[in-house]
Amino acid sequence: MRVSLEWLREYVEVDVALETLIERLHGIGLPVEQVERVGDDTVLDIELTANRPDCMSVLGVAREVALLLDRRLRPPGPKAAARPPAAAPRVAVEIADPEGCPRFTARVIEGVRVGPSPAQIQRRLEASGIRAINNVVDVTNYVMLELGQPMH
Repeated sequence: MRVSLEWLREYVEVDVALETLIERLHGIGLPVEQVERVGDDTVLDIELTANRPDCMSVLGVAREVALLLDRRLRPPGPKAAARPPAAAPRVAVEIADPEGCPRFTARVIEGVRVGPSPAQIQRRLEASGIRAINNVVDVTNYVMLELGQPMH
């Protein structure tokens, strides 16, 4: 899992030396295999094992770093208020396993224009080893990297 320090710092204060952070991550079973500079950012390539699916996202790693450094986690929140649809939804969600997934929602978004993603999203995708395609494709990859939720 490639984790951008710039992105990680959005969720947790990282005020220790890079070497200290790497040692502490290793101590909890998240060894850093490689450190790479990508532009102005530093990217940690963290080896993940099957018993750590909680760290398969930037937010998951941020949770661990917050615990390691005794810092407050700043989880992402909604950026804009979403209004409920005025009429019945035009998309149906079927949950095959209500015990495993008690709730899942979908939303129709109209008026989307396909084009380049904002520069920050492109940089974060690149730092994570994913090539930017366009705003529609990139947002699904961004959500997967940030939250660990595959979107397709």
